[in-house]
Amino acid sequence: GTVMILCHLVFEWFYWREFAYYMPLKDGQPWDVALNGTPPGRLNWLFGLPCMWFSTPTAYDDLRMWVTLAGMDVIGLARNVDANRPMTVVGRVFAEELAFYAIEDPECAGRVRKCLLSSKLFDKRNKIFMKRPFLGEVNAQGRPGVQLSGLSKETSPNGIEGFYQADIRKGEMPSELGVELVFFDSRSGEFHVPKVPEHDKEGAMILRHEKSRSFLHEMLSN
Repeated sequence: GTVMILCHLVFEWFYWREFAYYMPLKDGQPWDVALNGTPPGRLNWLFGLPCMWFSTPTAYDDLRMWVTLAGMDVIGLARNVDANRPMTVVGRVFAEELAFYAIEDPECAGRVRKCLLSSKLFDKRNKIFMKRPFLGEVNAQGRPGVQLSGLSKETSPNGIEGFYQADIRKGEMPSELGVELVFFDSRSGEFHVPKVPEHDKEGAMILRHEKSRSFLHEMLSN
């Protein structure tokens, strides 16, 4: 029993290191591995860079908030149109599943990048799109809103952030996730940003292939 517990703890630590890592700040800016090298902590000097990481805690928190609102189970729940419905964000997002899909081929990588960049904030319970208020903006009209807690201090000093309904009829646009997908090859020191798929006349997503080197193939090859 003790051995199993120790093995489980070791696994959880490696999982946390490899798939739930976010870069520290350097001079108030996200750590740049191309300029600053391998960041300190989490035995990076021994194991090197993790498999995937987020540039800031805020980027990971944004993903958690988008997933929380869009993925909640609404079976048996009535719509809640309160101006400040409290909710707690999910503790973990299995972003490695997106990463595994993205490294399949350039088309998959482009689809993941498009989703991370342009996913709209949607409240599944109330079936409405939401927006992040601007600095100093208040919900004066009492629109349906939500207060999300459980965030890092880097995102919000009190760990809470609020959103409210975007008035689409008046031209307001819902907030987009805005997380960028970037590949990094630690051997060559090169970065790669996948191409976002375009749409054909029938609305299907297509990727314009170009005759160029395959960064994914080079990065994953031995």
